[in-house]
Amino acid sequence: MASKSELLIKSNPVDKKIPVLLHGGKPICESLIIIQYIDEAWGIGMANGEEAKATAVKELKDIFVLLEEGFLKSSSEAKPFFGGDEIGYLDIAFGSLLGWFTVTEKSFDIKLLEEATTPRLVSWVDSFCKHLAIKDELPDTHKLFEFAQNVVFPRIKATAAK
Repeated sequence: MASKSELLIKSNPVDKKIPVLLHGGKPICESLIIIQYIDEAWGIGMANGEEAKATAVKELKDIFVLLEEGFLKSSSEAKPFFGGDEIGYLDIAFGSLLGWFTVTEKSFDIKLLEEATTPRLVSWVDSFCKHLAIKDELPDTHKLFEFAQNVVFPRIKATAAK
């Protein structure tokens, strides 16, 4: 415990582990929660004006291209999942965001993953969503969209107005 900083212990008193993101004096803990927070706080929904939104979409697509390149380098064979033939941690982590990607596409009339630029990721989405362990557990994107329209986006707009 002596090697952990006082700030870490104060910011994450339950687990006393990193990562912890401090924003506005408030701690946000756990990797996936931090990613979701960053997306909500500084994502496409926060971009003001068409040019800013276009820039945010381009940056997100560039990230997907980098992920595609990493996926291709990780295996010389065309495996269906990031870890190979079976779903692994990275598949679950990335897959948990698929519903929100769909909501983003519908909300902003854009396409994030495209066959022309990210064919392996497009194929991965298909394999992931059809997997027996996943297909019945995916969130209803219509409900996510309603939640985003009625709760998430108004909160983002209220935060941006402050």
